[in-house]
Amino acid sequence: MKLSPKELNSIRKNPNIELVEENQKVYASELTDVPSGVWGLDRINQCSLPNDGKMTKHDATDVKVYILDTGISGTHIDFDGVLEPNPSTGSCHGDYANENNPLFDGNGHGTHVASTSCGLTYGVASNCKLCAVKVLDSGGSGSNAGVIEGIEHAVRDCAGSKKCVINMSLGGGKSTSLNMAVANAVNAGVHIVVAAGNENTDACTKSPASEPKAIIVGSTDSSDNRSSFSNTGTCVDIYAPGSSIKAAWIYSDTSTRTISGTSMASPHVAGIAAGIAANGDFTPAQLVAQMKAKAQLASPGFDDRVDNS
Repeated sequence: MKLSPKELNSIRKNPNIELVEENQKVYASELTDVPSGVWGLDRINQCSLPNDGKMTKHDATDVKVYILDTGISGTHIDFDGVLEPNPSTGSCHGDYANENNPLFDGNGHGTHVASTSCGLTYGVASNCKLCAVKVLDSGGSGSNAGVIEGIEHAVRDCAGSKKCVINMSLGGGKSTSLNMAVANAVNAGVHIVVAAGNENTDACTKSPASEPKAIIVGSTDSSDNRSSFSNTGTCVDIYAPGSSIKAAWIYSDTSTRTISGTSMASPHVAGIAAGIAANGDFTPAQLVAQMKAKAQLASPGFDDRVDNS
């Protein structure tokens, strides 16, 4: 919607309108093909290296996990039993990218993210209920307005339950409106996990990664180093595996792809959050505190934008 200067000034003077802001673009993080196994699931169940070749699934029974992304490939075998097969009225799915079907993913990003959080083979959590909320199109882009609609959809569907997790492996320039929508959702009791971004810069300059009420996730590699692309800084709450992550892809109902990004780190944490949420009526603040208490402390100098010496 474009406004003339006169119209904009009139709207800003309206006491019923809290904020007027440009509707910016948001994007899925860039994808990179690299050879790898499923090391992330191995890494998150132990405190130190080397990996022991074992993994522990987090039981997320009765927890809804909303993937705000490019959609989810609904016929992939990694989602058998954890994804409602039809985006019918009354389901938890939603489309705010004007592509009509949240269970079609023309990009692959959302499918990979969903697989990492709750997939049967590649997921951190088991028994969760996956909800496809399409806010990015097949090109991997969308608008702040669409993302905000997706957040509001999840809050409505969640209806006050404390067993709902939103994963947002997306971001763009700093936006007060988008951050406010995330904060409002957290205030409503929804647990929100956000990718820090892939520009190797301060996450506090991005949205929704600059919203302090969300759980902001940076990326590590298989040697416990910060991934070279990962955003950092005081806005990042936790780091998780994000380099060379293997999960479901859209080429076929059995295909996989290995890619890198904080987009891949975020759903690891979303799966853990779902497992914690399944075991009690935690507020978002209580869940974050429990997660941080169990996380391994980073070594001095790990994040050069934070004084962790």
